[in-house]
Amino acid sequence: MRAQSIVVYTLVCLVVLLAFAIVAGGIALSLFFQKDAPGDQLRYPITWGHAEDPGAPDGSFIELAEDGSAHVVDVTVGEIRIVDVDRVERPCVSTKSGSFTGAATWEIDENGALRVHSEDGSAVLTPWAARFTGDSDWSSVRELFCDAEYADYGARPERR
Repeated sequence: MRAQSIVVYTLVCLVVLLAFAIVAGGIALSLFFQKDAPGDQLRYPITWGHAEDPGAPDGSFIELAEDGSAHVVDVTVGEIRIVDVDRVERPCVSTKSGSFTGAATWEIDENGALRVHSEDGSAVLTPWAARFTGDSDWSSVRELFCDAEYADYGARPERR
Protein backbone atom coordinates (compact mmCIF):
# COMPACT_ATOMS: atom_id res chain seq x y z
CA MET A 1 0.00 0.00 0.00
CA ARG A 2 2.80 2.42 0.90
CA ALA A 3 4.60 1.70 -2.39
CA GLN A 4 1.40 2.44 -4.30
CA SER A 5 0.98 5.84 -2.64
CA ILE A 6 4.61 6.74 -3.40
CA VAL A 7 4.05 5.88 -7.07
CA VAL A 8 0.83 7.94 -7.19
CA TYR A 9 2.55 10.88 -5.44
CA THR A 10 5.47 10.68 -7.89
CA LEU A 11 3.12 10.61 -10.89
CA VAL A 12 1.15 13.61 -9.58
CA CYS A 13 4.40 15.54 -9.07
CA LEU A 14 5.55 14.69 -12.60
CA VAL A 15 2.23 15.83 -14.09
CA VAL A 16 2.40 19.11 -12.14
CA LEU A 17 6.01 19.69 -13.25
CA LEU A 18 5.11 18.91 -16.85
CA ALA A 19 2.17 21.33 -16.75
CA PHE A 20 4.41 24.02 -15.23
CA ALA A 21 7.05 23.46 -17.94
CA ILE A 22 4.43 23.74 -20.70
CA VAL A 23 3.02 26.99 -19.27
CA ALA A 24 6.50 28.47 -18.69
CA GLY A 25 7.56 27.51 -22.21
CA GLY A 26 4.45 29.13 -23.68
CA ILE A 27 5.10 32.34 -21.77
CA ALA A 28 8.75 32.38 -22.84
CA LEU A 29 7.82 31.84 -26.51
CA SER A 30 5.17 34.55 -26.44
CA LEU A 31 7.63 37.02 -24.93
CA PHE A 32 10.32 36.05 -27.43
CA PHE A 33 8.10 36.48 -30.48
CA GLN A 34 6.15 39.50 -29.23
CA LYS A 35 6.73 42.58 -31.37
CA ASP A 36 8.11 45.52 -29.47
CA ALA A 37 5.96 48.59 -30.12
CA PRO A 38 6.50 52.27 -29.26
CA GLY A 39 3.62 52.15 -26.76
CA ASP A 40 5.56 49.61 -24.69
CA GLN A 41 8.07 52.36 -23.80
CA LEU A 42 6.39 55.71 -24.43
CA ARG A 43 3.02 57.26 -23.57
CA TYR A 44 0.45 58.05 -26.28
CA PRO A 45 0.21 60.31 -28.12
CA ILE A 46 3.82 59.63 -29.11
CA THR A 47 5.57 62.45 -30.94
CA TRP A 48 8.97 62.36 -32.60
CA GLY A 49 10.51 65.59 -33.86
CA HIS A 50 13.29 65.85 -36.44
CA ALA A 51 16.84 65.54 -35.22
CA GLU A 52 19.54 67.93 -36.27
CA ASP A 53 20.55 66.20 -39.47
CA PRO A 54 20.16 66.98 -43.17
CA GLY A 55 17.69 64.13 -43.83
CA ALA A 56 14.70 65.59 -41.97
CA PRO A 57 13.28 69.03 -42.78
CA ASP A 58 13.10 71.62 -39.99
CA GLY A 59 9.83 71.34 -38.10
CA SER A 60 8.96 67.85 -39.33
CA PHE A 61 7.36 65.51 -36.81
CA ILE A 62 5.38 62.30 -36.47
CA GLU A 63 2.62 61.84 -33.90
CA LEU A 64 1.05 58.43 -33.23
CA ALA A 65 -2.26 57.84 -31.45
CA GLU A 66 -3.00 54.57 -29.68
CA ASP A 67 -5.88 53.79 -32.09
CA GLY A 68 -3.53 53.45 -35.11
CA SER A 69 -4.07 56.96 -36.44
CA ALA A 70 -1.22 59.41 -36.95
CA HIS A 71 -0.54 63.03 -37.84
CA VAL A 72 2.64 63.95 -39.68
CA VAL A 73 4.23 67.22 -40.74
CA ASP A 74 6.84 67.40 -43.53
CA VAL A 75 7.69 63.68 -43.41
CA THR A 76 9.22 62.18 -46.54
CA VAL A 77 6.97 59.44 -47.94
CA GLY A 78 7.08 57.16 -50.94
CA GLU A 79 6.89 53.52 -51.95
CA ILE A 80 8.23 50.94 -49.49
CA ARG A 81 10.29 48.05 -50.75
CA ILE A 82 12.42 45.36 -49.12
CA VAL A 83 16.20 45.35 -49.69
CA ASP A 84 18.91 42.94 -48.59
CA VAL A 85 21.47 44.57 -46.28
CA ASP A 86 24.21 42.21 -45.10
CA ARG A 87 21.89 39.22 -45.68
CA VAL A 88 19.11 40.81 -43.63
CA GLU A 89 15.92 41.94 -45.36
CA ARG A 90 15.02 45.51 -44.41
CA PRO A 91 12.19 47.78 -45.53
CA CYS A 92 13.03 51.22 -46.92
CA VAL A 93 11.40 54.04 -48.89
CA SER A 94 12.50 53.55 -52.52
CA THR A 95 10.78 56.28 -54.51
CA LYS A 96 10.31 59.48 -52.59
CA SER A 97 7.03 61.25 -53.32
CA GLY A 98 8.16 64.31 -51.39
CA SER A 99 7.17 65.43 -47.94
CA PHE A 100 3.65 64.95 -46.62
CA THR A 101 1.64 66.84 -44.01
CA GLY A 102 -1.68 65.52 -42.76
CA ALA A 103 -3.56 62.53 -41.40
CA ALA A 104 -2.06 59.05 -41.65
CA THR A 105 -2.25 55.59 -40.11
CA TRP A 106 0.47 53.47 -38.56
CA GLU A 107 1.34 49.83 -37.90
CA ILE A 108 4.25 47.67 -36.76
CA ASP A 109 5.24 45.29 -39.55
CA GLU A 110 6.51 41.70 -39.35
CA ASN A 111 10.11 43.00 -39.13
CA GLY A 112 9.35 45.21 -36.12
CA ALA A 113 9.54 48.40 -38.20
CA LEU A 114 7.04 51.25 -37.84
CA ARG A 115 5.17 51.97 -41.07
CA VAL A 116 3.27 55.24 -41.42
CA HIS A 117 0.83 55.31 -44.35
CA SER A 118 -0.54 58.51 -45.91
CA GLU A 119 -2.51 59.28 -49.05
CA ASP A 120 0.76 60.26 -50.79
CA GLY A 121 2.85 57.24 -49.78
CA SER A 122 4.42 55.60 -46.77
CA ALA A 123 7.35 56.06 -44.42
CA VAL A 124 9.22 53.27 -42.66
CA LEU A 125 11.00 53.94 -39.39
CA THR A 126 13.06 51.68 -37.18
CA PRO A 127 13.88 52.08 -33.49
CA TRP A 128 17.45 52.37 -32.34
CA ALA A 129 18.98 49.39 -30.55
CA ALA A 130 19.17 49.85 -26.79
CA ARG A 131 22.70 50.42 -25.62
CA PHE A 132 23.12 47.41 -23.32
CA THR A 133 20.31 44.94 -24.06
CA GLY A 134 20.06 45.18 -27.84
CA ASP A 135 16.27 45.55 -27.55
CA SER A 136 14.40 48.26 -29.45
CA ASP A 137 14.73 51.79 -28.09
CA TRP A 138 11.80 53.84 -29.37
CA SER A 139 13.11 57.13 -27.95
CA SER A 140 14.80 57.65 -31.33
CA VAL A 141 13.70 56.38 -34.72
CA ARG A 142 15.36 56.46 -38.13
CA GLU A 143 13.48 56.76 -41.41
CA LEU A 144 15.28 54.59 -43.94
CA PHE A 145 15.60 55.39 -47.64
CA CYS A 146 16.77 52.82 -50.18
CA ASP A 147 19.45 55.20 -51.49
CA ALA A 148 21.27 54.78 -48.11
CA GLU A 149 20.09 58.18 -46.84
CA TYR A 150 18.07 58.49 -43.65
CA ALA A 151 16.31 60.95 -41.37
CA ASP A 152 16.51 60.74 -37.58
CA TYR A 153 13.73 61.68 -35.17
CA GLY A 154 13.76 61.97 -31.37
CA ALA A 155 10.79 61.29 -29.07
CA ARG A 156 9.15 64.17 -27.23
CA PRO A 157 6.75 62.45 -24.75
CA GLU A 158 7.33 61.01 -21.33
CA ARG A 159 8.87 57.55 -21.08
CA ARG A 160 6.99 54.73 -19.34
